[in-house]
Order: sequence, then C-alpha cells, then structure tokens
Amino acid sequence: MNMSTRSENLAYFEFYTADGKVTSIKTHQFNETFLYELDPSCRTSKFDLYNIAIAFFELERQLILKKKVVKIVIPITSSTFNRIDQKNVLKILKSISLFIFNKNIIFELNPCLNVNYQSNMIETDQKYDSICLFSGGADSFVGVLNAKKRKDKVLSLFIWHKSSKKLCSYIKTLKTELLDQEKISFEKVNVPDQIKYGYSQSRGLLYLICGGIYASMYKSNNLILSECGVTIYQPRFGELDKTTYTSHPEIQAYSRELIKEFLGLEINIETPFENNTKSEMFAMASRKELLKNTHSCITSMYGKNIGTCYGCMIRRIGFIVADIEDCDYLHDIFTLEDDSFLEYARTYGERRVNDFLELMKFSFDVLVNYQKMDYRKKEKIETYGKYDLFRRFSLDTFAAIYILYEEKNVTLNPRIKNAYLDAIKYISKKEIEDRISYVRNLK
Repeated sequence: MNMSTRSENLAYFEFYTADGKVTSIKTHQFNETFLYELDPSCRTSKFDLYNIAIAFFELERQLILKKKVVKIVIPITSSTFNRIDQKNVLKILKSISLFIFNKNIIFELNPCLNVNYQSNMIETDQKYDSICLFSGGADSFVGVLNAKKRKDKVLSLFIWHKSSKKLCSYIKTLKTELLDQEKISFEKVNVPDQIKYGYSQSRGLLYLICGGIYASMYKSNNLILSECGVTIYQPRFGELDKTTYTSHPEIQAYSRELIKEFLGLEINIETPFENNTKSEMFAMASRKELLKNTHSCITSMYGKNIGTCYGCMIRRIGFIVADIEDCDYLHDIFTLEDDSFLEYARTYGERRVNDFLELMKFSFDVLVNYQKMDYRKKEKIETYGKYDLFRRFSLDTFAAIYILYEEKNVTLNPRIKNAYLDAIKYISKKEIEDRISYVRNLK
C-alpha cells in the first residue's frame, strides 16, 4: 500500500528553548508505519491527534536532555485546524504540560496544507465492542481475559516501542498461548523508541490516544485500561519518590478531551480493577498457569523481569500472596545482598533494598500511623478516597514477607528481615493470615 506525497510543512515539530535555539524533530519517521497499520482511510483527524501525543513524548525526551523548552510548534492539517476548538485544545495542551512536567510551555498549532491521501483506500467495516490496551504485563493479561468474559468482541492493542525488541518475545508467546487460544483479536502499533533513563511520564497519554484512535477506527466508544488501583493512584512511597502518570485519572481525563475534540468521539475509559490490588487481580484471573509469562519490569533489555524495580516488586508481592507460580527474576529483592553489584543499573543491591524498605515503611504507616503520615505520601489516597485499597495493599506487602519468612523459611536480606520483625510487633499476624486466606479464596 502506497501513500501519496505529503506536504513538507507537516514533516517537523519545532521546539524553542529559552536561549532562542530551535530543534526540529521529524514527525513522519514516527507515524508513517503507524498510519499504514492504523486506518486504511487515513483520516487527517487521526493523523493530527497522533501527532499531538507524539509531541508530548518528544517534549519529554527534550526535557530529559536538559533542554529548557519554552515553546512547541505542532504541525496540523488545515482541515483539522479549522474544525477543532483551537482555544480549548491549546488550553488542554498547556494543562497537560503543567500536570506532567510542571512546565508552563507555550503551544502553537501550525496549520498546513491538507494531506492528499490516496482515494482508493477502503474504510474498514470491522467493529469491536471494546479496545483493551495490552502491554504484555500481568495486569493487562488479567484485563484482556476479563474483557473477553464481559464483551462480545474485544481487540487487544499492543503499543510497541521499536527499541523494546526483547518484549516482543513475551508478546509472541502470549499471543500464541493466550490470545489465539481465547480467540481474542490482536493488533500492534509501532511508536517511537522508548525514552531512556527511567519511567516515561508521557507514555500514558500516547497509549490512551492510540487506543482512542483505534476505538474510532473500529466504531467502538469503549477503551479498557486494566491497571490495578495501586498503579492508577500510585502515591509517593518515599520522601523524595516520584510518582508515575501512566494511568493517572487526570491523564485519562485529558485523553478523553483530546479524543472528543479531534475525533468527535465520547470515549469511555473503563478501569475495571481500579479498586483492586495486584494480588486480588491475580487471584481472580483465569489461565493462571500462563500469568508467569508476562513482563512487568521497567526495562525489557535483559529479556526477563529484573526483580528490583517498583513494577517487579509489587508484581512479586501479588504472586506470592495469591500463591501463583511466578517467573524467574534476574535478582530476588527479598534475598538480595546489599553489596551485590547490579550491572544493569550500575549500582549496588543496597540502593534497591532501600527502595523496598521505603515501600515497607509506607505500608507500615498506612496500617499503623496513617493519621500522622506526611500528607505528600497520602495526598492521592485522600483525594480519591482510596484508603481501603491501600490498606489492603499494605497488608499484602507484609503478607508476602510473612509467607517467605514464617512459612517458607527463606533467608531474607537482614535489613528487610529486621524491618519486618519490628513491624510485626504492631501488625496482627492474624490480620495478615486472614488477608492471605481472603485473597486466595477470591474467584
């Protein structure tokens, strides 16, 4: 399938810095493949909306490179420019920038000549009840199976960063052993390379926008985001900890607004597990024997779950409490020695154990000292009324250690062991045992 030549005016984003320099970043290298796969009719509104999401993704990359961006010019087709509420769109873009990056950046939409797509491309007649974002992670595994039970026709949508090549082996296995067997449709979208140096804060916007575009394409108004509540409402676990915004309610709201402005679609973003911990999700899952084949790690570089990032930590807690067979990790956070050198992170085990101890401290405070907690740590819990959710999560944290230490006689890292023994003086073992029993009896 060939696409006709586009106007060169649509080829670049422009990022202006405080010192007057301009960085131009090509758009077509990112979305040309996407548009081939996305929509045979290649409607300009989808093209423009996708570019909006890419602009934020590239803005984050510029900010990580320490560039002091003060203004962004985003190319947009004239037809879309004249149809949308420009003032409202610019207001949304500024709000997103303030929320994710805490940067008051000027946005400008640059109307360009309309793109002349080939007229012989055919609009799809395929319809789905729901689009379910599918990352290859444990939450999306549970979510897509849950969606299949509740909806007649579900499309699982994998959004792939080309730099995450080893993640594809997980996806291939899950597609063959899970999705194909359950007769769940699957599609893959190619997007820019993942942003280096930690979690990308703008990727949630990109994923939800891609999901909204596919929903529009397949005549659905329902997008399923299968994150557990602990991730959606993730608080600060430590004093200096940063939270991620991948599935934050504000990002969901901004995504809905942009999808409505550009596509005219009132999208419903469904979060069926927003009041569940991972252990509860895993315990309720079908096809549990395949759950170990999922990938939850901050990086796919090593072809397996590393075991010491936040994603791996809460994954392990969930698997242990739900009593489900897990994968082999590169490192075991519970037994990791402080002086172990972690080549992937160029640091020592002590630093990662410190991270887990912060998680233990947070969980202890929720259970024992909630009223006296630093408000920064519980702000989201209070704002969204999620105390009961995080109380259950906190019990899961100590339940996982209880199972390893008290029941399986695992030799823990000494600092984790001592922190557990100190905490258990104030936390009832019966409450922990009851929590384990409750989770394992979920269906």
